[in-house]
Amino acid sequence: MHYYFDSVLGLGQQESRYYADSPVSLGCRMPLGGWLSDRLRPRLGQRRASRLVAAGGMIAVRLC
Repeated sequence: MHYYFDSVLGLGQQESRYYADSPVSLGCRMPLGGWLSDRLRPRLGQRRASRLVAAGGMIAVRLC
């Protein structure tokens, strides 16, 4: 992926590394979000727990 972002799309080295690392990071964070949602479900219900985890993830991405 790094080659594609750098050579084909013409992004710089730093941007290519960032975008190439994104799928790996997502693969690690998605199970964490599911686990957290499962833990919050008894207290908040299924809809609220899922929405809270999704909203929290979106806010965390914006802060980075």
